[in-house]
Amino acid sequence: LEFEASDSTQIKPQKQIIQNLDDARAPKIAITAIKQGVQTLQDQMNCPFKGFVKRLKIPNFKPAHLGFDKAEQGVLIHKTLETLFSEILSLAELKLLSDEMLKELIERHASKAIGKTTKNFKALEKERIILVIYQYLNLEKQRSDFNVLATESVVDVCIKGLQFNTKIDRIDLLPNGDKLIIDYKTGKSELKQITGDVIEQAQLPIYAISNKVGGVAFAKINASECAFKAITKNRECLPNEKRVISKMPDWDKQIIDWEKQINKASIDFQQGVADVLPEKNACDYCDYDLLCRVEKTLGHS
Repeated sequence: LEFEASDSTQIKPQKQIIQNLDDARAPKIAITAIKQGVQTLQDQMNCPFKGFVKRLKIPNFKPAHLGFDKAEQGVLIHKTLETLFSEILSLAELKLLSDEMLKELIERHASKAIGKTTKNFKALEKERIILVIYQYLNLEKQRSDFNVLATESVVDVCIKGLQFNTKIDRIDLLPNGDKLIIDYKTGKSELKQITGDVIEQAQLPIYAISNKVGGVAFAKINASECAFKAITKNRECLPNEKRVISKMPDWDKQIIDWEKQINKASIDFQQGVADVLPEKNACDYCDYDLLCRVEKTLGHS
């Protein structure tokens, strides 16, 4: 059988409308009050796409492990120091403690911090905490006078209309009336993480531009080193070597640099800027490989 298509059965070409979509631009956010604001702006500065992914609220996956991982160890150090410096409120009080009294104090607060956990190896972890914090408190004793104003205080922040809160490990009052913000770090902590072209750790800079303070400091606390990594108006308010003090950035200039970078990150996040442009090391601990379009090269593992 032969079939001859009539005009009515012929397939006629359809007029196509081609739309171009900018896949590096998301809609502007409607609600400017967000959670995890520090991490969001930190990610936005390190890679705009990584900042955008925060909108998707993807839950983090933690693989099973024995004992305490590094994050849990850090939490225990924070909890121990939080309650300890709620009891010892000044350098004068700290210096009154003998070595034996100091170790008893640390042991008591470490026991309180670790007591409610259900992890294995609690005894070993408690012993490690006592040794590390004892080493750190001896560094604190080398400081000039200070009074502890607050520990683990929650602070409301507004950066170019973006609203969130952040928790500050400790706020000290110095003899000249300045406030010093201390952020306990049990892992990597270097000044280059908060200076230069890219801010890798945003919490201290965000607090510094939102409040009137005279300095910020990482308190590096681990078995290999206890040290202060700081930027302060009074360069000699913390026990550091002269070469370290001489390399410290100027406080007023640093505040201006932080404002420019953080304000831009806030505006970009709110406007939906989501370019896949990772800075160095931005991909190292990124969990969004299945969503990301970045070329995997030697620089991006």
